[in-house]
Amino acid sequence: MKIILANKFYYLKCGATRYLFDLEKMLHDHGHETVPFSMQNSSNVPTPFSKFFVSKVETEKVQLNWQGLRTLGRMLFSFEAQEKLSQLIRRTQPDVLHAHTIYYQISPSIFLTARELGLPTILTVQDYHMISPQYMRWSHHRVEDWSRAGVLRAALSKFHKNSFFASLAVMITFRLHQKMGLYHLVDRYTTASRFVKDEMIKKGFPAEKIQVIPFSVDAKNITPAIGWDSGYVLFVGRFVEEKGVWTLLQAAKNLPHIKFKFVGFGPEEEKLKRAAISIPNVEFVGFAGGEALWQLYRGARCVVVPSLWQEVFGIVVIEAMAAGKPVIASNIGGLPETIVDRVTGLLVQPGSVPELVDAIERLSKNETLVREMGWAGRERVLKEYNHEKHFSELMKVYETAIFEHRGK
Repeated sequence: MKIILANKFYYLKCGATRYLFDLEKMLHDHGHETVPFSMQNSSNVPTPFSKFFVSKVETEKVQLNWQGLRTLGRMLFSFEAQEKLSQLIRRTQPDVLHAHTIYYQISPSIFLTARELGLPTILTVQDYHMISPQYMRWSHHRVEDWSRAGVLRAALSKFHKNSFFASLAVMITFRLHQKMGLYHLVDRYTTASRFVKDEMIKKGFPAEKIQVIPFSVDAKNITPAIGWDSGYVLFVGRFVEEKGVWTLLQAAKNLPHIKFKFVGFGPEEEKLKRAAISIPNVEFVGFAGGEALWQLYRGARCVVVPSLWQEVFGIVVIEAMAAGKPVIASNIGGLPETIVDRVTGLLVQPGSVPELVDAIERLSKNETLVREMGWAGRERVLKEYNHEKHFSELMKVYETAIFEHRGK
């Protein structure tokens, strides 16, 4: 089978691209051929198909100039993406288009092109972009959803990048895509959690077209460390408010006898480090990947995922469990689906420092419980979140989409 993998980035930038490259390898290992479709960028992985990539637009910064108008045009509807994808389809003759995070950089206009050329489409939903103008449904320091608000009212709130013009552009784009029904042109959707599927159904997407396929980890090739070594509490993720890093830092301040390690980077990093000067039991490790990250997992007593926003899944959760570690996570979004409370870890209310402190103390005083949860989590990952199961379920979605499309 030949699959076009469409994503706004074609380099390792975030969790979405990490999954993209893991999937690409998984497909290759099973004898399938993949064709990337993305946005041009000097950081991209080299590929002979880069000439079919759409030109680069700036979406990180708000620009009230020609480049800003160009970005807005791309967000609304991209004729360039349609033309480039059309050329790529004719050149490669794929069996299916599997899209990931395309959104503003490529635009959902490509689904119209795929429909016109008779190519089945799959969309892996990794956030809330299709059902909310905020892809994380997070703004003003809390969970919010502006999908039912008027365009002007939402723009005045400055929910996106604290900018009226950025919020206005996002709202106009969201409303236009709703009116055109571009995301409803997709043949099949996959989500990593039941929570996201339910939220999509509430917004009018047909339940029968949405398949829950949790993300996976190659646990059988990961050596676990059941119990604790040096016994620190570990955080892995971006240093942003919605990840709950400030909640965890406050918990660390209340537990001076326990060591905490923060792995990652992000816009809150410098402020966190300044605040942690007076908290000697906190260490900022910086970015870690590959074996270095697995060693950090192995050395931990437990891993904490203190998110405040509605996480669509918990990739850090299943990585920690693969390493044999219990997980303390917020009871929000898709996170509760990955953890069996009081069996593979503990669930706490998001933002609750007292609950988080109690959970960490409970695990710090009971090595037997840590070991039992570590083994239970490891077994859960091997059974429920393995690559083979993920691949098998995804291939069924591909085959169903192709079969149904041929019957149209």
